[in-house]
Amino acid sequence: VYRATSQYGNYGYIGQVSSSPYNDYVGDTSTYWYKAKAHNDGGDSGYSNADSGYKGTVPPDPPTNLQASDGTYTDRIRITWTASSGTDYYKVYRATSQYGTYGYIGQVSSSPYNDYVGDTSTYWYKAKAHNDGGDSGYSNADSGYKGTVPPNPPTNLQASDGTYTDKIRITWTASSGTDYYKVYRATSQYGSYGYIGQVSSSPYNDYVGDTNTYWYKAKAHNDGGDSGYSNADSGYKNGGGGGNGFRFPVGDDDTSDYYDAQRFQNYYSGYGYHLGNDWNGDGGGNSDYGDPVYAVADGQVIASSNLGGGWGNVIIIKHSLLSGTFYVSSMYSHLKDRYVSTGETVDKGETIGTIGNNNGMYYAHLHFEMRWGSSTQAGPGYYHIWPPGKLGPQYQMDGTDFIANNSDVSGGVAIFHERVNLYSNDSDDTNDPWWYGDFDGTDYDGNDNAEYSRRFWQMFDYGGPSHWWRDNTGSGDPAGCINHGDPYYGDNELDTAESMSIWVPSGISSIALKFTERYETETGYDYCHVDVSYDDGGYWTNDLAQYSGDNSADDYWTSRTVNLSPGSAAGKYIKIRFRFTSNGSNSGYYGWQVDNIRIIVN
Repeated sequence: VYRATSQYGNYGYIGQVSSSPYNDYVGDTSTYWYKAKAHNDGGDSGYSNADSGYKGTVPPDPPTNLQASDGTYTDRIRITWTASSGTDYYKVYRATSQYGTYGYIGQVSSSPYNDYVGDTSTYWYKAKAHNDGGDSGYSNADSGYKGTVPPNPPTNLQASDGTYTDKIRITWTASSGTDYYKVYRATSQYGSYGYIGQVSSSPYNDYVGDTNTYWYKAKAHNDGGDSGYSNADSGYKNGGGGGNGFRFPVGDDDTSDYYDAQRFQNYYSGYGYHLGNDWNGDGGGNSDYGDPVYAVADGQVIASSNLGGGWGNVIIIKHSLLSGTFYVSSMYSHLKDRYVSTGETVDKGETIGTIGNNNGMYYAHLHFEMRWGSSTQAGPGYYHIWPPGKLGPQYQMDGTDFIANNSDVSGGVAIFHERVNLYSNDSDDTNDPWWYGDFDGTDYDGNDNAEYSRRFWQMFDYGGPSHWWRDNTGSGDPAGCINHGDPYYGDNELDTAESMSIWVPSGISSIALKFTERYETETGYDYCHVDVSYDDGGYWTNDLAQYSGDNSADDYWTSRTVNLSPGSAAGKYIKIRFRFTSNGSNSGYYGWQVDNIRIIVN
């Protein structure tokens, strides 16, 4: 037998046998070419035909130490193994469970193999080594999964603003691929946010113990880690406040069968100006003795005791509004009975006591006060100097007007509400701006029933006698309007009606001046201006609104809204003024009247 490495190569003798076959135990699997000769004593025959052959290959051993990555990569599962000698390539198989059916998914010449799966499920893997001899058996099995990409941050995070009395509720729009959400809280917008808890989905309820304003952010989380922060938003707990508006303390909320016997700011000889409202039954005398007294809004009782003296039984309730740091309080005195104690939470309309007469000191009535702030002191009841100062969180307000303007606070809280019934009588050129008149009982524009007594306006004249009046001046005028008319005077006019200082709570998002007005002026010569001062009268921003001409055809009285700047007003004292300017001609026009002045905050 002869062998060559190619068909036409050099054939060399490799061995002999007495008969076919001949086994050539070569060391490799290369292809060789063979011929043979027959031999006897007469010698060798010629060559047989030539043919090629090669040694068959043994299948390799299975690969060992197969491992699949566990979340190492966010785009693939990587399968690795220890190589098997004599292998041409490796075939990889996958199953959805350890003992499931393994299906072929691909091959590589060497470890590793990357499986770009589309999800983060756990898969099981095996591999086989292959050569010309065939496949090895399976390797060991191992599971793996693709790593998760952190989710996007949640969006539209919002914290409740006084909606709940026991919690702040934080909501957000879900982020796809999230396992749970982590919530963080701070005491200021740019403060340090600390982790407070987690939930699988929106909302998260933060049961804070106070009514302070807190700021919140959230992160979405999955096996890939945390997202970035969501947007930040502030919220606060109601804590027992006027979130659902205010009602009157007596009667069926509309004070039917009762009247305000001694009004806010009425002057009482020997005592001074009244700081409350004295509610009496229509029957007079002691006819209302023992009638129920109601909480004017949701709130918390901050005082309930018998103070003796001229007060007798007194209850004070605190009501929180807007940011939770803006409080008003209501006081109920001369009571026969007290049904609530300090620290209790009460609901709007809940019976908290009964009308009394302070053990016979007075005829039965309810002395009722509304105040800025949350003082637990009963106060003086009267004030000897008027006006007492700025309208701020430490002062009383007209409870009747406040309730009438805040029966529904869903559209905002009226922090200033002026139905004026003062007038400046300048017919004798004395320029005395502090006359006042009593409410005449006529409801001219459908919104003036509560107008009475002296108010917080100062009148200034910069050209001649001041022509601002503070009462109805004609048969069609509403009672208590501020009236500027110039039909008879020819001097150059610049007259202002300026409010006193008005405190604006911090934490507001909007503030608007609302009023009704009527004007008949000489177009282009007489002007009605609306101005504001955000620093308590130091500097004035003029002409937030300006009118000239005649609007008397527009249903006589026109409602106006002038938006103010919440950023400039929040946490400060502001002033409002109505300014009338004229060229001084004897026009004979009716002038300008303003009424129902309110400042609404949200």
